[in-house]
Amino acid sequence: MARREVQPRQFTIYFNSVEDLERFKKIAEPYTLNRWIMLTIEKAVEKPIRTKSSDEINALRKENHELRQENEVLTARLEKTKAKEVDALLEKAKGPMQLDKEVVDLLRTGGVWSSTRIMKTVTELYLRLDENKFKGGISEERTRAIKRTLEELYNLDLVKKTWKGWAWKK
Repeated sequence: MARREVQPRQFTIYFNSVEDLERFKKIAEPYTLNRWIMLTIEKAVEKPIRTKSSDEINALRKENHELRQENEVLTARLEKTKAKEVDALLEKAKGPMQLDKEVVDLLRTGGVWSSTRIMKTVTELYLRLDENKFKGGISEERTRAIKRTLEELYNLDLVKKTWKGWAWKK
């Protein structure tokens, strides 16, 4: 092929050093350096790198900040609403179907509570409140109230049950 036919399609690359040239030849293996460069350029052209302008980035940051603030406000409102629901439920459930307020307060403190640990803690609380009344331990009615309370809170989606136990949803 004559030199004039190749020249319009030719491009020369100058490396900073001979060592750089040799390093790129090793990277290009099993291809020739020319073929590897062409493949790399074609790949880059197929999937162009998109960059966002600083204005777009700032607008997205502002929107993100506003959404986080809105989320915090809505989360706080949801927590207040849930607290009101629980209080209304506790107030409504008096008598034989009574829900146990101590269980609700215990779960609201946070953490994960096993059923056994809840029973033990509530029993200890009752024993401290009135030693004479609860010497025999917690009554069967109170035990049923605790279980019913846990089930009601779960049904209302206020607590979650994990393999470790019960936890208040945040």
